Amino acid sequence: MTNSNRPDTLAGPDFICIGAQKAGTTWLYDQLAHHPQVWLPVIKELHYFNFAQPNALLADKEGYPWGSPLERMRFLKQRPDMETLKWLLRYNFGAKSSSWYRNLFPRIDGKIRGELTPAYSTLDERGVDLVKSTVSERCRILLIIRDPVERAWSGVKMNYRWTGEDITQEEIAGLRARIGSNTVRLRSEYSKIIPRWNERFPDRFSLLFYEDLKAAPEAFFKHVCSLLGISQDYIPETLHKRSNEDREGISMPKVAREILEEMLVSEIEHFKAVRDEYLREEAQWLSR
Repeated sequence: MTNSNRPDTLAGPDFICIGAQKAGTTWLYDQLAHHPQVWLPVIKELHYFNFAQPNALLADKEGYPWGSPLERMRFLKQRPDMETLKWLLRYNFGAKSSSWYRNLFPRIDGKIRGELTPAYSTLDERGVDLVKSTVSERCRILLIIRDPVERAWSGVKMNYRWTGEDITQEEIAGLRARIGSNTVRLRSEYSKIIPRWNERFPDRFSLLFYEDLKAAPEAFFKHVCSLLGISQDYIPETLHKRSNEDREGISMPKVAREILEEMLVSEIEHFKAVRDEYLREEAQWLSR
């Protein structure tokens, strides 16, 4: 007896990058978008699972508008082709469901399909269960993690930019409240994020490090291509170009570092342990 709810093995994404926020996902999108064997949506972050099964700790604090009028105008000014226009209509006005989500990924010979939504790292157990039941058994999950203190500070600065506030004028109490918010904390909880996804995608979960991307972007990109089963010969022209660069270049003040190190003390230790284990396994593999 077949399960009618089981997703079509050819439908939906071949890979999803779930984050982390401020850990190079925009850079990776920019590189993969030009790879001849990859199809990506014109909108980097689809956010379907954040809507379908939102984390209760974020439900009242974050919104992901389905293609705001401003965003739609931006795409129209680029004079997209007919296929892109059809895709945008489906994305913005289609009835949201698991079937709708899977059909956002067209079948194209010789190309794999994927999406990159860092907010998926904030999904709770129910959210990750929905991902598993929606995507096919071939879908690979990528997670790029970064030193939790540096990642959180970068995220805090971005949040201030979004709200139009000047972080340099913030009082310590306000900075502490912003740093301690769920939107910052949940994205840094690698000790929960990693097992939550690895347990549900044990053979298809790949952990990557922002530090490796920074040190050797070409090697990092080739490793991603290897994980996705696509050619490593393609070298993007934008490989060494920074995406979403911090234009203000505001360094982390001592008080912010102290607050973050206090809040993330267990996550800092967990990150170090995971990083050390990864480096040991990599060294063993290279010595074979």
